[in-house]
Amino acid sequence: MLLALGFFVAGFLLLPLLEEDNRPAVSLERIKLPRPQPVKDFSLDAIDGNVNSGAYTRDRLLNQWTLMYFGYTHCPDVCQPTLAVMAEIARRLRAAPHWTAKLELVFVSVDPSRDTPTVLRDYLDAAEANVVGLRGSEKQIAILAQQVGIMYLAGPANQQGGYLIDHPATILLIDPSAELRAGFAFPRDAARVAEVVSEIAQEFEAEQEG
Repeated sequence: MLLALGFFVAGFLLLPLLEEDNRPAVSLERIKLPRPQPVKDFSLDAIDGNVNSGAYTRDRLLNQWTLMYFGYTHCPDVCQPTLAVMAEIARRLRAAPHWTAKLELVFVSVDPSRDTPTVLRDYLDAAEANVVGLRGSEKQIAILAQQVGIMYLAGPANQQGGYLIDHPATILLIDPSAELRAGFAFPRDAARVAEVVSEIAQEFEAEQEG
């Protein structure tokens, strides 16, 4: 069941937020899940300026909005630009007069063998995006990744031992009830993403009041 859900959610979240530059943005319904997907228990190590700040569990997701991205520090292309987009989304939301909720940015490493605590901390510090890094064993990472429909696969190693990891360039949006609400693939327009996140947040607040 988890595998089937993973394929469904991953396929759904791979829809781009924007089409080609001369086409309009896709509708809100195209990037929202048909229904929120609960995130259940998991535990990973949180990496911050002190290298290791303890366990990051499902409880951390409660009472805040979370933008989460799965990537790795040796990523040659999409990971750094995505972190920059996440930072810009957060900046725009926090500057909006109607946005009062807590928002956290999270980068989950899918390469635990190379992304040591120090490597991950230095990578995120260089990004200057104020992102919490998460790492753990292959099993720990899979527990969270499967729940949110993220699939990744390491390629063959070259003669120097290096390798690439195929993974979706998707930013996930998790609500204050620890439920996955939406995904933004290849986000080219931080302003539009911020608008959509704000719309989803307003829907969430209406649901809570109702």
